[in-house]
Amino acid sequence: MISEHASPLAAAGGVDSGGQNIYVAHTARHLAELGYAVDVFTRRDSDKLPDIVEWSPSIRVIHVTAGPPRFVRKESLLPLMSEFARQVVEAAREANERGEPYALCHAHFFMSGLVARRLKQELGIPFVVTFHALDACDSFTSPTTNFRPNAAFSSRWSSTRPTRSSPSVRKTKQICDDCIAPRRRGCA
Repeated sequence: MISEHASPLAAAGGVDSGGQNIYVAHTARHLAELGYAVDVFTRRDSDKLPDIVEWSPSIRVIHVTAGPPRFVRKESLLPLMSEFARQVVEAAREANERGEPYALCHAHFFMSGLVARRLKQELGIPFVVTFHALDACDSFTSPTTNFRPNAAFSSRWSSTRPTRSSPSVRKTKQICDDCIAPRRRGCA
């Protein structure tokens, strides 16, 4: 799993820690209960954090050093994603060499999706993305932030943005239409 700004170890209720942190933690625990070994890659936001936390016998949280080892608001993390991705790809290569390749990557938030796409490009690891806060995208373009999508998405990243016609977006809509919506209506 990749969750660049939302560590499953973070206390809920802080700045940039809440729903996504909890979701990542619960998903990791449920996958471990099903018998999967789970690595969660998250950005190191303190120099006091160890490289790897053995959170449970089947879950490791891996702190990736990309940018300063301190809190950085998620709106300022995009320039750090190239280094973050390089380190995650290197870790995945090392896992391959140990005979423990990653079968799938589940990315959380669009920046983690960029990292997952690089894993797919370089190592062929399939991925899924949970965007979490699509309705909060205005926070990235609000007048009170310095984040400007046109400046942040250089041509090298622009091809990674999903569109309504992207296979993953179409598939997500199909999953919602086929599975989630009927359950909400009590049909499943």
